[in-house]
Amino acid sequence: ASDLLAAELGVDDSCCGSDTNSGGCGKCILVQNPDAVNSDWKVVVMKKNRCPPDSTGCEATDLPHMDFAAPGFDYLNASTANVCGVKANTGFASKAESGLLGDWWTQCSDTAACAHLCNQLPANMVAGCQLFAQWGWKLGNPSNLSYEVVSCPEEFKTHIQGQFDENGVADSATPAPSPPTATTPAP
Repeated sequence: ASDLLAAELGVDDSCCGSDTNSGGCGKCILVQNPDAVNSDWKVVVMKKNRCPPDSTGCEATDLPHMDFAAPGFDYLNASTANVCGVKANTGFASKAESGLLGDWWTQCSDTAACAHLCNQLPANMVAGCQLFAQWGWKLGNPSNLSYEVVSCPEEFKTHIQGQFDENGVADSATPAPSPPTATTPAP
């Protein structure tokens, strides 16, 4: 998250790490992408790190910025903090593997049309990749993305706590959630 968004989130939540550079770690936002195939989906996202101010889109501006860490979707041409294949316990053998779908728009009209590529990822990353892909983003940087700061659901915080330890991704990480079989109608 950009420093502007981190400031909006406030101090770190001790549940899920810390970010000494900007705060807001472990806090949640509810995100909706009205330009996606499944435009009615709303997704709870937790801030886990700072978007370096020298990264594209994270410069000091009056617009908040967030990057989504969806398995397989790292856009390596703009990524400045990817340690996959360099640091142990990231879940990926290499940066290339973590960015397998990072330029999905060169092959597909939306992320849902590229969901089949998720099957090339490590088995424990496939379900998370497919779930994000099914959202159906049509742009990697949607201008109409909306969000609101929300309290993180306790079950979500517990799930995230089980995914990481002081060394990164925990060996005993709980399985990724299963993709939905049907969309939930908007309220």
